[in-house]
Amino acid sequence: MKNILKFIMFIIASTILCIGCSSKKHIGEWKGTNRGHQISLILDNTNHAVIIMDNKAWGGKEFVQEGKTLECKYEIDYSINPMSLDFVIYDKADGLEMDRIKTTIKFITDTKIEYTTLDGTMILDKQSK
Repeated sequence: MKNILKFIMFIIASTILCIGCSSKKHIGEWKGTNRGHQISLILDNTNHAVIIMDNKAWGGKEFVQEGKTLECKYEIDYSINPMSLDFVIYDKADGLEMDRIKTTIKFITDTKIEYTTLDGTMILDKQSK
């Protein structure tokens, strides 16, 4: 009985540690190409997202689009595979959600993801710090 209890405690501890590790592995800069365009996806630890395409940045803590000051945050769901990665656009003036862009990511390795948008699927590589 004692060994079973130890085994159960080990499984619970391992699961908690594993969840803690995996929930941060998306953070960083991911680069690749899509239809000849250089793409960079930056996901930070404050849940802000920046997308750079052909050296033009969009998103982050504050950006202006159509005369409005906006903020781009992301929400990620590790409980499904592929994981949902939603980009949520907020109006900085009132904090209301303006738009939500749904994408998915699937880890191929710890440094390579399959990133899918309405525009298609691409492979992005994590950049070293």
